[in-house]
Amino acid sequence: MYPSKIFTTVATIGATAALTILPYGVANAQSPGYVFVGTTVYPKSPAEFEPNGDRLTVWDYSPGNGWQTRAAVQKWNSGREQWEQIFACTANATTQDPKSCSQDIPEGTLVRVRIWEYKGTSTRGNNYSSQTHA
Repeated sequence: MYPSKIFTTVATIGATAALTILPYGVANAQSPGYVFVGTTVYPKSPAEFEPNGDRLTVWDYSPGNGWQTRAAVQKWNSGREQWEQIFACTANATTQDPKSCSQDIPEGTLVRVRIWEYKGTSTRGNNYSSQTHA
């Protein structure tokens, strides 16, 4: 009993802290299947996918060093046994305003979000969200 009280308190404090630092859309996501992921270099440069409307939103909070944050929605191709990009969205690193993109994805399609940073032809910070269905 005692450890569960500690866990509940720590979980509550952690959840409160997480909601404090996440962008408005991320902190208020209520939809089933919603996914969130940040780059491995700047975890505060996140992307979110909202299955209701097939909308991908990406933020770029990097320190203005020439690297830009891009995210893509990928679908699972079972015939080729690989993930394939459906569409991508690049955040505006200059203004740090979120960029939203959408494309109609057939209901039930298995998807995930890939996020990475790029500068010219170089990439870094590659990361993937959990899987969900469009």
